[in-house]
Amino acid sequence: MLCGGNNDPSDRFPEVTAEVERPAYDSLGMQTGGIRRVDPPQLEHGMWGAGPTPAPRGGEPLAPRRPDYAAIQSSREFAELRSRLRRFVFPMTFVFLSWYLTFVLLAAYAHDFMGTQVFGLITVGMLLGLAQFVTTLAITLTYNRYAKRKLDPQVNLVRTQAGVGPA
Repeated sequence: MLCGGNNDPSDRFPEVTAEVERPAYDSLGMQTGGIRRVDPPQLEHGMWGAGPTPAPRGGEPLAPRRPDYAAIQSSREFAELRSRLRRFVFPMTFVFLSWYLTFVLLAAYAHDFMGTQVFGLITVGMLLGLAQFVTTLAITLTYNRYAKRKLDPQVNLVRTQAGVGPA
């Protein structure tokens, strides 16, 4: 409201308030100097208020089903998912860091080599520096392909067995 009335958004939008102390306002929207406490809304249907689970015939709504994270973590399928992820991430990290540190060491200690002109004003150092970007793009595309082929099917299996994914 622009002309008078209460301009405190917690009164107009109670669902966006949080447990904080807010300044009190008078009827013109001016701070009165006092502080009033605003309590958060009580969500009845989980953290995001997604809604209740449909009720059985003639009964009360059921509470939303929460995944059993301990059971998921201890499952063979989840262990396989982590193993597949590690099989890609650790070797690729080692390869990229080795390549990057080689570039840094060459730039620091092999000035003559890095300054060698390949064609025109383009040097070996410039080409190796640009190759860092190309390598990053290649690793990203390779991971994307690996995830689609090896990780995503395993994630779907874990979700299905946990009862939170497509059946």
